[in-house]
Amino acid sequence: MILNRQSAGQTFIAAEDSVVSPTYVPDLVHTTLDLLMDGKCGMWDLANNSAIA
Repeated sequence: MILNRQSAGQTFIAAEDSVVSPTYVPDLVHTTLDLLMDGKCGMWDLANNSAIA
């Protein structure tokens, strides 16, 4: 929807205070494999530590 509005030259309202922390997939895979190899179980919060606004 936003892309359609933008391509039509229309304005749109977006949040200014959104912060996301994307996770680099190779980091996620390596950490997951390490946990599996170590026999860990349970719930883990796996995310990179940098955020982008």
